[in-house]
Amino acid sequence: MPIEPTEAMHARSEALLAVISTPGGPGGEVPDPAVLLRIVEQAPVGVAVLRGPAHRHVFANAAYRAIPGLTEPVTGCTIAEVFPGLTAEDLALLEKVHVTRTAVCLLAHQAPTGGIGPPTWWNIQYHPLADGVLIITQDVTRELQTARETAALRDSERRLRLALDASGTGEWSIRPASGRFTASALTRRLHGLPLEGALDLATLLHAVHPDDRTTVAGALAVAGQDDPDTDGRFFEIGYRVNLPSGPCRWMTARGRWLPDPIGTDGTLTGVVWDATARLQAQQQVALAEKDALIAKNDLLLREVNHRVKNSLQMVASLLKLQIKRQDEARVRHAFEDAVARMGAIAQVHEQLHNGQDPRRIEFGAYLRGLCEQFTRIAGGTLCDIRTDCIEIPTDIAVPLGLLATELVTNALKYAQAGREPEVRLRRRRNGDMMLSVRDFGPGLPNDAKGGGGLGMRLIESLSRQIGATTRAHRARPGTCWNILLPLP
Repeated sequence: MPIEPTEAMHARSEALLAVISTPGGPGGEVPDPAVLLRIVEQAPVGVAVLRGPAHRHVFANAAYRAIPGLTEPVTGCTIAEVFPGLTAEDLALLEKVHVTRTAVCLLAHQAPTGGIGPPTWWNIQYHPLADGVLIITQDVTRELQTARETAALRDSERRLRLALDASGTGEWSIRPASGRFTASALTRRLHGLPLEGALDLATLLHAVHPDDRTTVAGALAVAGQDDPDTDGRFFEIGYRVNLPSGPCRWMTARGRWLPDPIGTDGTLTGVVWDATARLQAQQQVALAEKDALIAKNDLLLREVNHRVKNSLQMVASLLKLQIKRQDEARVRHAFEDAVARMGAIAQVHEQLHNGQDPRRIEFGAYLRGLCEQFTRIAGGTLCDIRTDCIEIPTDIAVPLGLLATELVTNALKYAQAGREPEVRLRRRRNGDMMLSVRDFGPGLPNDAKGGGGLGMRLIESLSRQIGATTRAHRARPGTCWNILLPLP
């Protein structure tokens, strides 16, 4: 098959033709035949000269005589005798060169000796002479193999680059010794870098978020400290990039250290991809799992509140049965106070069970329910109650509910006909909560603050527990209690 000769083969052929065909050297002198013979004999390519219509060999150098499958002797024999395997088409091509005096270059393959192994490929050139043909042959098997491997490598690189681009993955490499940074077009776009022009490590680090630069630089430095004679370990690092066209994006880079086979300057090489969507998806999954856990805990907490309320109501019922067996009024009052306090706690748990948030309670609704409950117990005595909508945490609601119970039951105890106890709950401008309870009874005794009654001790203890400030003053008539509670 006719082919175009390679540049190297063409140069060697031209040099040989110049030596063989030139009648005279510089100045017209004739080359020494012995010198010419030694040059051609030692040529790295096969050279032979054919004469006459029979194409008989008059010269063949060592490389030509070493062609596998050649029949000895060569000199004096026709080409058909030296190469018995030539076809009529091959001989016709040789005759065409001799007649038309037109050079031909072709590529031919030779089957391996014994049929084992790959074939050998030859570059064969026929050049017309005055009365014959000059043959130049060269084994180009290795050159063809290298060319094919190079083409395959380029095709593999092209397919790899297509796959990387399709997956949103960019390539990069860094030479730590020189600071040179090489990046694919996708890597440049991911970091907001120019698509053209040389880059260096400083340019890359400038594109990284300021809070992550030290981490990225340290990771690259550690990866570059591996043994320069062996492949290093893989490393992976996540960092943020501030893009001028939008918010910062999360990148993940993965690579390894590769030694330089011909020098001491190795290379850090790897890939990078935009991990923002994956991280956002992970965050959404984590939030969903957290919400599911909170919902589960809320359900359990509601069930606990329900069970606590039922248990307190059961204890209150037992105490009510015990009240009926008591003849002494002082003992009955003590039991009734205990029942009221347990009712206040039970009502907190009931509202927590029925509310939207089992960790917070709307204290205004709770206070109205508490007053309605005490109204029924007091035989119809009403409370004048006005409340704002104020939500408070559970850990404050229980002790504050007990405080309200003590104050409201005391106000109902000293209620006067036509003068309902006043209960007020409001939020102040600074966000604090104020609970006020006023009765229209005889007022505080002079030694009220220093009294040892259980109710007074409970008020003082519960106020300290929740950090509230409690003050009582004579309202003339009656007493007004103010509880000031800072809210978080």
